[in-house]
Amino acid sequence: MTEEQKDKLKHFLDKPLMYIYELDKKQVIAFIHGFQTGDQNLGLTTLISNLLETRERIIKEARGWPQQIQIYADKKGLKWFEAMKNLTMDIIDNKA
Repeated sequence: MTEEQKDKLKHFLDKPLMYIYELDKKQVIAFIHGFQTGDQNLGLTTLISNLLETRERIIKEARGWPQQIQIYADKKGLKWFEAMKNLTMDIIDNKA
């Protein structure tokens, strides 16, 4: 992940309502997919999924990475966006 990609993701995570209408899981998922499509080298959803599989033992099933995050959020007592933000920041900061 390039520094430019990291900076853009950090900005989105800090101020998501500058990018999406409301802080809704479906809108966040759509934004992430669009962001990822715009830069095919990013692979953020794969990084999140791999992190959850290796660190948390949460396997990717039919509903994909968003469901993995939901399971993680439920385990940790977090809202979905908060869980996604924490995981993404771990990836950005190379803690994953």
